[in-house]
Amino acid sequence: RGLGDVYKRQLIMLVHGDGDGFGSRKTKARTVTEFRILSYTYFELMKKALLSATVKSIENHYDAYEDLIGGGRGQYQKAYLYPVLPVYFGGDDFVIIGKAEIVLRFLQGFHNGLCKAYNELKDLIKKVKVNTITVSMGIAIGKTKTPIFMLYEGSQEILRHVKEVGENVRTSLGVKADFVYFRGRYSRG
Repeated sequence: RGLGDVYKRQLIMLVHGDGDGFGSRKTKARTVTEFRILSYTYFELMKKALLSATVKSIENHYDAYEDLIGGGRGQYQKAYLYPVLPVYFGGDDFVIIGKAEIVLRFLQGFHNGLCKAYNELKDLIKKVKVNTITVSMGIAIGKTKTPIFMLYEGSQEILRHVKEVGENVRTSLGVKADFVYFRGRYSRG
């Protein structure tokens, strides 16, 4: 089955993201100023990456939607068809809910935004002596009738797994993610 199948199934995703190593870096800050610069840097990195991911998701969704309806009525209907909904964003953590068919575009947009933000904030990043910026994500996908708490718990479980496995991955900048799919009567697949 291809991703086109996702449109027919009406699947949603819940993404829980967390910046890697932010907590341990905060505790190592020697001054209040260093702590504030570190917090600001992570906040800006995550904000810019999330904005990029959201824009990429919306653009992709509209293109696909216009293809589906033939383009003519699309302008009027775009006003209320956002495929991504931020639920929580603070510091280095975020939770979003969205249409599952945009998950790959979301990840691509997030990575692109993170790279761009990293380049924009290089001087600040050097100031706080951060060598690596990685973000881990746990993604739970299920039918629209799957209870949100199950998707949230599933995304947290996958996020813990990604962080454990990701400790062995050596990269200076990037995104690590994994998925869980809830099928049928809320069983995992």
